[in-house]
Amino acid sequence: MPQAVITKIDCGGIPRRGRNIEEQLIVRFPSLHRRLALAFRNFNPASRLRRTFLRRSVVSGYAAFNRRDLDLMLVRYAPHAEFLYSPGEQTLGLDGTFVGPDEIRRGIEMLFDGWDRQEEPFCVIDLGDRALVLSFARTRGQSSGIQLEHEFSDLITIGHDGLIVHEQAWFSWEQGLAAAGLGPETVPLPARPVDSTVTSN
Repeated sequence: MPQAVITKIDCGGIPRRGRNIEEQLIVRFPSLHRRLALAFRNFNPASRLRRTFLRRSVVSGYAAFNRRDLDLMLVRYAPHAEFLYSPGEQTLGLDGTFVGPDEIRRGIEMLFDGWDRQEEPFCVIDLGDRALVLSFARTRGQSSGIQLEHEFSDLITIGHDGLIVHEQAWFSWEQGLAAAGLGPETVPLPARPVDSTVTSN
């Protein structure tokens, strides 16, 4: 297994309400993102440029999710990408595997129909052709008002073209680390904040 390179993510500040110029361009010209992602895929995971690109991509993708900008979020997914909800989300009425951007969009909209979800990425672990994002999530029922605050993890596999081909989520960091073949005792995670506020920078 390649060395795990950990990059902490700080999403502090006032959340942006829309796309920046870079995001406008990659939505209008998806091939631009593919070329950038493919170029940085060949960089060493420990390189400063790759870490910066990965951090910016994670921040952009999570912010897009938080403000429901699915066009921007899904531009990073391959046509045959697979997305699996966390097994724990079966209790929220979400289950199954969604294949392709259209199906993934439908799966996310199913979540939005019943729940208000905000996620704040804490750090990303680069494993070469995979990346594990550890985050904090706040989920609130649209009708019930029930609110859950919990850790969340996403294991993402990157294809040869630089696009996401597989993503699976879990309701804990430990499950995500185990799925990535990592142990909490072997990965020097940054110190966790005492009180995390979910934002969408």
